[in-house]
Amino acid sequence: MEIKATTINNYETIKKYNKAFVYRNSRFYISIFVLLLFLGWTVFIIYASGDIIMSILNLFVFLFLLTLMLYRWFIKPKMRYKKSNTKLKDIRSEYVFTEDLIHLTSKTESYSGSAEIQYSVIQNVCETAEFIYLYVNKHTAYIVDKKNIENGTVLELRNLLISKLPAKKYKCTKELKDK
Repeated sequence: MEIKATTINNYETIKKYNKAFVYRNSRFYISIFVLLLFLGWTVFIIYASGDIIMSILNLFVFLFLLTLMLYRWFIKPKMRYKKSNTKLKDIRSEYVFTEDLIHLTSKTESYSGSAEIQYSVIQNVCETAEFIYLYVNKHTAYIVDKKNIENGTVLELRNLLISKLPAKKYKCTKELKDK
């Protein structure tokens, strides 16, 4: 049985990938925790010490750290996409999932390529409400759009991937686990 899926990697797709990647990364939660600790320290300095200069300095450092985090997680991905190779923007990736491997064909107006991906290469699978991310390393994933699946269903694709990978490698987001 062959299950086909098509994904167009435009800015919205990449943005959702970045969002899924950021929130599954422990550094995000550590950064938020440190930022909240610093905010608590700043509030303590403002109320407890009465030292206006130190309070203002802490407030500026907090705002600077907050700005850096917002830039890194929300602005930088858009800038990176705009500067990316124009040949690969809005690339259309067609996946054919078979029992043995995944056939990938990618096309744009000026580029065309294909690859065969063994299931053993996939290190992790993360499923969200809209996409299935097939991670081949810590920072790189193939993006499968769940809305554009043909010759099968999302459930059939999920079952195929689970049968080819160890159970601990297939992860769903919280909203899918609750269903």
